[in-house]
This record gives sequence, C-alpha cells and structure tokens, in this order.
Amino acid sequence: LAHGVRDRPVDDDFITALRTHGTWYVPTLGLDETSYLFAQHPELLQDPFLRHALQPALVSQLDDPAWRASVLDNPTTLHVDEQAVLFNAQNLKRVFDAGVKIGFGTDSGATPLRVPGFAEHHELQLLAAAGVPPLQALHMATAASAELLGLNDRGVIAEGKLADLVILNADRSEEH
Repeated sequence: LAHGVRDRPVDDDFITALRTHGTWYVPTLGLDETSYLFAQHPELLQDPFLRHALQPALVSQLDDPAWRASVLDNPTTLHVDEQAVLFNAQNLKRVFDAGVKIGFGTDSGATPLRVPGFAEHHELQLLAAAGVPPLQALHMATAASAELLGLNDRGVIAEGKLADLVILNADRSEEH
C-alpha cells in the first residue's frame, strides 16, 4: 500500500488485514508536505546539498516571496495537505508499532518539488520524527525495501551484494 493512509486514522481491522495478507505499507511521508515545505521553510534553500540539486528555474521560483505567499495563502495547503501529513505520520507509527512490513518511498522526481537526493534524506528525517527509531528508518530504506522489490542482490552490506557506501565521521543513528 503506497503513500500511506492520509485522510483518517487507521483502525485495528485495517492493521489486522495488512498483517494477515502480508501487505507492505509505504508511507511516503513527504508526499503532501512537498506542496508547502519550501514555502514554510525557505531556510532549507540555503543547504548546499539541496541547492546543488535544484535547477536554476526552480531556485528562482522557490526564492520568490510571491510564490511563497501564494502557497501559504492557499487553503488546501494549510488544511488538506498539512492534515494529510499529520494523519500519515500518526498512521505510520501505529502500523510500525503493530509490526507491519514497511518499505521506503519518496516519489522523488515525480514533480520538481520532490527533489531527488534531498527527498530521500528528508523522508528519513520524517520517519524519525514520526517515531521510527533512526536505525529502523535506515533499515526500511535499504534492506526492507530491497526485500519488498524482490532484489536479493542489494539492501545490506555483505559479500557479493551491490552497495553504495557513505563514510561518516559521526554516529548518525541517534540523530533525528
């Protein structure tokens, strides 16, 4: 089930059905947030990682105060999209706590505001903010999603498996 349940709280029957049928749940928490994220948080645009991934025309749009005002004045943004993000995060936590298999998704690249690279990093932050422990969020984005897609040659660091590695000089497992 992709994009999570975003219009109401999930109930016990729903969770039981997911578990009974072995249905994977892919929340895609950032899906609705992208409609307003950069308008509400223009400071994100100062991040070199994000800025490098943006096309010049998109930078101009996102830097435009009139664009930001039009997004923030839109009742859909303030009511429907923000409520969807809230329901999605709460439902993810319930589904996670119930032991349902959870995959990772962002829809990055589907629209210009779902910026590849940034969207994946931001989704990890959203998972942690929803109550998923950071190492579990990384597991969802790697091993669990490889399992969901039937990709037995990746998703874990092991001999004979495909992997891209990033070496950090800090323990990021406790950060949100």
